[in-house]
Amino acid sequence: MQPQIKRAVAMAKEVGHLFLATADAAGTPHIAVVKDIAAGPGDSVLLTMWPCQSTFANLEKNPNVSLVVWQPARDTGYQLVGRLEDIESVAVLNGYLPGLENKKHYPQEEIKVRVRVQKVLNFQQAPHLDVRM
Repeated sequence: MQPQIKRAVAMAKEVGHLFLATADAAGTPHIAVVKDIAAGPGDSVLLTMWPCQSTFANLEKNPNVSLVVWQPARDTGYQLVGRLEDIESVAVLNGYLPGLENKKHYPQEEIKVRVRVQKVLNFQQAPHLDVRM
């Protein structure tokens, strides 16, 4: 595993929040919060999260994702650009939502997502270049 990926995983655990950006087939973006991150095999990371309907729908149509972790106090962070490799269901809540019985919706599932990291970029508020770290 690349050292930058290990540092990004450690930073996300320290900071306590990590954001997943997805996009639908037309390119409309969506941001979700990731519950936990761990190092996966090779250059991959394992994400655990309770995704909303938009995140689920986007991952089904477009496997390209971006993960961002940022430490505001130090203005330092990482953007991990990658591709979805696998989704595993960890837990499922009762899918019944009052008032939505006749509308299409996704179940409320906790999932583990494996993302193959293709590049690691610097992420900060100060002027910077999107270069591989």
